Amino acid sequence: MPGYNKDWMPGSRVGVIAMAKTWHTFIEKKYVLLGMTNDDVALFKSNLETAEKALEKALSTGRTMRITEECNVAFKELTVQMREIKRRYFHCPPLTTADLVELGLSPRKDPATDIAARLGFVAADAVNHGKGQVELRMRALEGSLLDSRSYYGYKIRYGIYAPDLDAKGGSHEGFISKIPEVPEDLPMDIFCRRKSSIVNLPYKASGCKLYIVVRYENAKGQHGPWGPMTEVVVT
Repeated sequence: MPGYNKDWMPGSRVGVIAMAKTWHTFIEKKYVLLGMTNDDVALFKSNLETAEKALEKALSTGRTMRITEECNVAFKELTVQMREIKRRYFHCPPLTTADLVELGLSPRKDPATDIAARLGFVAADAVNHGKGQVELRMRALEGSLLDSRSYYGYKIRYGIYAPDLDAKGGSHEGFISKIPEVPEDLPMDIFCRRKSSIVNLPYKASGCKLYIVVRYENAKGQHGPWGPMTEVVVT
């Protein structure tokens, strides 16, 4: 049996499958909020299903060396992705202690340390990436206080401005009927660690203006000031 991380990964393959299923259910509901893409979710589902089928074969009476190797490979791919998901998405906002417990993970127990909040300003250059997709490219503002601490990510707020909100389907979250003046006017709130992030928008957003504002934020909830609000017309 491969050596798993005893701190959080279950020691049995049956336990790994059970944990992965819990994660998949959680991720399907919150992947946008976590900053994950549809491809991330699809790959995780595929790896989970492959590992589950491989385990069923390995536990059968007709087990062969080939089946054993296929099972080893399937579980390696699944657990590697689980460790990567945990590292990149599960120990950063907006997860709560209750979320971590639901995922079968232990919340951090180290005593809180005083770390100065990052003070620099950051902005997002918005570029249409495809139909209903806008890529946000983060950049530190020139003349702003630089801070290279790598554990800071980006809190992003955005809203789709549609004066004819009812015609656009106003019940869809993300739409706003007035031009935003402050970050609090923008209804959508996501977090990412990468310097670029793709926002998937409803097809009714085409032709509307997307307003975005960004700030630095870390896993402790400490953050810098909001940067300038930017806008782009969605294709």
